[in-house]
Amino acid sequence: MSELKEKKTISTLQKWVYGGQLNDRFEAFLGTKTPQFLTSMLSVVGGSDQLQKCDPGSIVKAAMVSALMDLPIDPNLGFAYIVPYKGNAQFQMGYKGFIQLAMRTGQYIKINSTSIYASQLKSYNPVTEDFEFDFEAVPSGEKIFIAYIRMTNGFEKYLMMTEKETRDHAKKYSQSFKKGFGPWADNFEGMALKTVLKLLLSKYGYLSVEMQAAVKSDQSEIVIDKETGEILTKYSDNKNDISHLGNLNAGLSEKSMAEQVAGKHGMEVDEMVKYIKAENSVDLDIDDLQQLKDADNFLTVKGGKQTKTSQ
Repeated sequence: MSELKEKKTISTLQKWVYGGQLNDRFEAFLGTKTPQFLTSMLSVVGGSDQLQKCDPGSIVKAAMVSALMDLPIDPNLGFAYIVPYKGNAQFQMGYKGFIQLAMRTGQYIKINSTSIYASQLKSYNPVTEDFEFDFEAVPSGEKIFIAYIRMTNGFEKYLMMTEKETRDHAKKYSQSFKKGFGPWADNFEGMALKTVLKLLLSKYGYLSVEMQAAVKSDQSEIVIDKETGEILTKYSDNKNDISHLGNLNAGLSEKSMAEQVAGKHGMEVDEMVKYIKAENSVDLDIDDLQQLKDADNFLTVKGGKQTKTSQ
């Protein structure tokens, strides 16, 4: 039975990709990079026995969040991941993905997430956040994970977590870590670096609309409200309540989304704003593969032109 499910997942995704049903959805965000991204999605799923057991619709939804942020999903690159959990796929940010989104804002002079050993930290004042390091000291003791940002307005901030604090965080927010599997178990250091950077950026950093979407959708299963068509994020792994992500624009304002997409299709920003407003209640029911709809019609972007099609 399991083998049949795996074959069905792969065959369904291949049918959607090679049949062209997904092109319009992904081209709105990726433009000419769409074929490469969809091929990468198939490669990621093909290389994971666990993803092959997941619902194919949940895989596409997770991939769409990554496409919206224009982040590659190749796990070897470390920007974003599609992670299996209890038969469904979750979207998960990598620490490199958070760095990439922060860099795009143009608000940061320096941003980093790294680890040192306890023996290399000579002193730390938690009030003034003055650090003194000795990197010539022999590495020993537990690891300490540190994130650092310096912004264009002169503001700078550190966030430090010991290895114990990081493990306590993982135990609190990840059921899979408690059971010994998943990203925390497979790549603890990478997840630790992401966690300390994510916490620093979400609390003290410049939260662009993309960054807000990244924080909300990280480690979540994308769920669609069948009545309203609204996109929700369900944190199945850490048992948090479902929270609102917004629409397919993942919290992006209509104007910022228009600026991002308009150039790819040769459209004026004002016209693209109208296009996005019409499609603002998105339905991601992959089984139906319907276009985004308003009350009376739906708009599609093909060949660099805006076309209006009757329902």
